[in-house]
Amino acid sequence: MSKANGSLTDDGLRAVFISPNVIDSNFEAANVVDVIDKLAYRVGKVAHAITPQDAAPGRDERGCVVGSLTEAVMSLAASADGVAEGLHAIAAAIREKGE
Repeated sequence: MSKANGSLTDDGLRAVFISPNVIDSNFEAANVVDVIDKLAYRVGKVAHAITPQDAAPGRDERGCVVGSLTEAVMSLAASADGVAEGLHAIAAAIREKGE
């Protein structure tokens, strides 16, 4: 490979993996590693916001262990199903009494 071809390849890779439009923490053009690092940091913050690492799981009114936002939403959905079943029973009792 000639020096000219090597330089072309190097320049092409730099153009793909380094952006002068995005800066890193040193105020230099960010590269793909900077971007992945920022992304990983921010994903970690989202995960921590949903369920903090030092959070202890709790129990809901039905005794289910709730240790994350997902589990809390699932518990809420299960509770809503219970309310719906109760309303169906009330509706059935009203229909039965009316007959």
